[in-house]
Amino acid sequence: MARQFSTAGEDVYSYRFATRPFDAQRPEDGVQHFVNVAYSFQNITGSLGPLPEFESHRELSRAIGQAYVNFVYWGDPNGHEDEGEKEKRDGLTLPHWPRWAPQESVNMLLNATSPRIEKDDFRKEGMAYIESIRHELLS
Repeated sequence: MARQFSTAGEDVYSYRFATRPFDAQRPEDGVQHFVNVAYSFQNITGSLGPLPEFESHRELSRAIGQAYVNFVYWGDPNGHEDEGEKEKRDGLTLPHWPRWAPQESVNMLLNATSPRIEKDDFRKEGMAYIESIRHELLS
């Protein structure tokens, strides 16, 4: 989807959420689908983990919320900042969130201990296969 929209001239920002909830039963299960919702919608009912041990989770939640507000208002999760400038967001600094582009496909890695930019190539072969059969899937 990022490739299709960016190729069509739309500004695309991509992320991978990689923060395990504090009460995850098995670390080997990784981060399950939908875990990010509590973070995305500023859930402050305790589901992010007890404080102060999980303060970084609360800070990540606030940074995600600010990025969403910035995106809705400015069309850019970075808000209205100069290129390359970092924005403080309630104690957690997110790196500048670059636009996704086919020639340099990158994600924001949303992690409570070390948010960073990563190359978006870990599923490249599978996505190329899906793209190759797209017409059959849509018929």
